[in-house]
Amino acid sequence: MLVVVVSVIILAIILEIISYKFAVDGIQYQITPSKTPVEPNETLDLVTVLENRSRLPKTFVEVCETVPDTLKLSKGTASTLSDTGREYSDAQSETAADKLVSSLGQGEDEISVKRQDSTIKSTLYLLPKQRLERRTSISFEKRGRYLFRGSTVSCGDFLGFKQKTKEFKFFKEVIVTPTRAESIELDKLLGGFMGDISVRRFLHEDPVLTIGFHEYTGTEPMKNISWIRSAKSDDELYVKSFDHTIEPCATVILNVEIQRTKRGRQSSDDAVMMIEKCYSVARTVCELMDSKGIKYSFITNARAVGSEKIWPDAVDGMGQNHLNAILEGLGRATHVAEESFAASLSKAAAHAQQGRSHIIITPQITPAQMPAVERLKLLSGTEVAVIETCSLEI
Repeated sequence: MLVVVVSVIILAIILEIISYKFAVDGIQYQITPSKTPVEPNETLDLVTVLENRSRLPKTFVEVCETVPDTLKLSKGTASTLSDTGREYSDAQSETAADKLVSSLGQGEDEISVKRQDSTIKSTLYLLPKQRLERRTSISFEKRGRYLFRGSTVSCGDFLGFKQKTKEFKFFKEVIVTPTRAESIELDKLLGGFMGDISVRRFLHEDPVLTIGFHEYTGTEPMKNISWIRSAKSDDELYVKSFDHTIEPCATVILNVEIQRTKRGRQSSDDAVMMIEKCYSVARTVCELMDSKGIKYSFITNARAVGSEKIWPDAVDGMGQNHLNAILEGLGRATHVAEESFAASLSKAAAHAQQGRSHIIITPQITPAQMPAVERLKLLSGTEVAVIETCSLEI
């Protein structure tokens, strides 16, 4: 009997040493949002994969995932991950947002989840060569850029005395685009402005006069590609260039700089609200241009984070790719201006042509900025639509 007890003790000691030495060996973790960019309140899946690639079982595993504070779970689960002190168990609720489902066909693993601040804590066990996948339905309410930076995975030894921790660093992001602006005042303004563009388009006998060709940039519609001209070149595609006094075209100018007026500088909350309105209006204007078949360029002084070059700056385009680049930029945009409003207007003036329409979206416009607006009118020979969000009800 004594021999059996001693053998068990020796075996336990050996297992304890081995389990602690290789506690986190073979542990792999990955987290991936199912799609980006997304609309505000649009549901997407957050796919988490936890894998034990070693030949040893992991009797205790704790996963601490860092997620954005404003992340919201799908309907029927907890309101947000910032709720503290609540625990959920898969054995009690099949709708728990943090369910781990075995992809190896071994059924569901019972885990408990505790949410605290912006961290999801999950405890479970892993068999040798086992891979677990969890799909959590999430959404974000506001426009912006949301980051998932990874997690820490802690594995205990055989007897549960000690733990080793392995850190997994990731940089996955979800971009949420601004909402569409809903305003009767804005609809009237844009409706009249689009009507003027259509009238100018049909004042000429030939509304599709081709004046030349230029290389295909990826933003032009496929129907504008000249296959005959492209066939004469070695490996380049060429598209037709149209007379801007005949083909409708426009420049959208988005400004986020707020200058001091006679009433003084607005509060930070008011400034943020006006800039957010600018992003919503910019989305509405660009989508309207695209739906009407009007080529447009986009100029802005807003700083976009997370991408070296996202804005299709001062390049005429149309179609879903052109629009998607602008929408992603609006989702990444901050409330900081990289250059002055005057500099943006000067850039627009450099590309101004007779017949080109201009739409300015700005928190507010001051008398000192009006001469630059008048210059755009003079260079284009058309009216300039100015949308001030400080007085716009959205």
